[in-house]
Amino acid sequence: MAKTISDKIHGEGVDIFAGLNLLEEDLQGWASTDNCFVEIIENIKPKTIIEVGTWKGASAVNMAALALAQGVSNDELEVVCVDTFLGSVEHYTMLSTFNAENKKHGRPLIYDQFLSNIVHNKLTKVITPFPIDSGNGALSLINWNVQADLVYIDAAHDFEYVQVDFIRYANVLRPGGYILIDDWHHQPIKDAAKSVFGDKVFEIHGKAAWIK
Repeated sequence: MAKTISDKIHGEGVDIFAGLNLLEEDLQGWASTDNCFVEIIENIKPKTIIEVGTWKGASAVNMAALALAQGVSNDELEVVCVDTFLGSVEHYTMLSTFNAENKKHGRPLIYDQFLSNIVHNKLTKVITPFPIDSGNGALSLINWNVQADLVYIDAAHDFEYVQVDFIRYANVLRPGGYILIDDWHHQPIKDAAKSVFGDKVFEIHGKAAWIK
């Protein structure tokens, strides 16, 4: 499956990094290198990873590096990052992340920063951005019969949105694959996980996981 998802998203042989106005590296993120990544990736040695909500790509870079260190080759590995790259309600209401200096034509420069970070870490052949909302991203991956080894969900924080992500991305996961859940301290995320996965969700180094 690896190395075919990018072709589905961007077109066969298309170099999405060509002509990029390279920004300085900025891998700012939250809990992007927690021990849960090490444990799961050492266990299953994933070749196809779907990240739902990537921000600037810090956790994607970490997961790619860990998988490569486990002997997964560049030709086998693909990390697909599903994100609108427009931020979320938190960035506009609580964190005041965006202003005129980090926008262009009214849009945040998060996508440009993400692409730049992937270039700086020499992972352009491994990490594939999918600039779309999580729901339509899942439906597209299901349409393409993608069966991922690992799905990392780190997008919305409200019950309804997260519940839909859990339902849809469970269908993007192979039997025996892992869904890894971020922001486990948020009660709506716990409630959504229980509504979809029941008591089969378990905590792992501050996050949570479900095995299909």
